Order: sequence, then structure tokens, then C-alpha cells
Amino acid sequence: MPQCRFTVLCPLLVVVFGVSMLSAQTGGAMLYANGNVKVNGQPAGDSTSIFSGDRVDVTESSAGSINRSGSSVVVSPNSSIQYGPASVEVIQGSAHVSTSQGMSASAGQILVSPKDTVAKFNVVRTDDKLVVISREGALTVKDGSRTMVVQSGASTELALGPATGQ
Repeated sequence: MPQCRFTVLCPLLVVVFGVSMLSAQTGGAMLYANGNVKVNGQPAGDSTSIFSGDRVDVTESSAGSINRSGSSVVVSPNSSIQYGPASVEVIQGSAHVSTSQGMSASAGQILVSPKDTVAKFNVVRTDDKLVVISREGALTVKDGSRTMVVQSGASTELALGPATGQ
């Protein structure tokens, strides 16, 4: 009986560690879904590996949490983001970023980055504006023509151009 356990356990561990290594090497992350969450239009499981370029859509009464080494992003209900290894693009709705590795967020041509590498911030996108809220740490906000700093505990609101049809 002990040999049977080893025969089953060994290949299982190889698969689990192999997926973990693949995620780490390709800038991938883990998505933890609560409710109706889709990745590239397909229903996500409770936990799913995601990679650069993947789109995550969260419906009403649902949420998604993306975790990778040093950063996490909570995607709010009725929100869509596109994941990148060092950033997320907020397509609609809101994302809450917590990072010790300098992860940034963008919406249209606006880029929100930690001034240092550590920050916690929210990015909320509506049809015509973007609200950036710094919960911890200063942020640098670039809108293509200017750069501003949002201090810890402060917020700013920026106008967005016409939707790009993403």
C-alpha cells in the first residue's frame, strides 16, 4: 500500500510544481475567483493560472483576486482588466492594487505607478473619467502630456478620452 501512495503522489507533485514554475518563469499569476469570473471569455475555476495579455471579466456580485510574487490585484464586481506581468489595464470598473514590486495600472493613456516600489492604490474607471486613490504610498500619474504625484491618502480625478472599443 505505501508504494501505491508514492506512485500516485509523485506524479501529482511533479504536475503541481511544474505549473508553479511555469507561472513564475512566464510572468504568470494565479487568479482566485469568487462567483462568475471569466478569463478570455471562458469561465474561470476557483483558482486559475493567468498570463500576460489575458483578460479577466468579473460580473455583478463576484470578485477576482490576482496574486503574483510581491503584488496582488482585486478586481471588483462589474469590472474588466487585462493582465500584464508588471501592470494591469483597467478596461472598465475598478482594480485595487497592492504591491511591493512596483506593479502599475493603466486606463487609456493614463499610467499609475508607485513613486517607490511599495504602494496600495485604487483605480476606478467610468465612461469618461478615471479616479486614482492612494491608500498607502505616493503615486506617479502620467496622462501623456503631464506627470503628477498623488500623495498617500490623497486622490485625483482625470478625464478620459473616447473609448477605444476594447
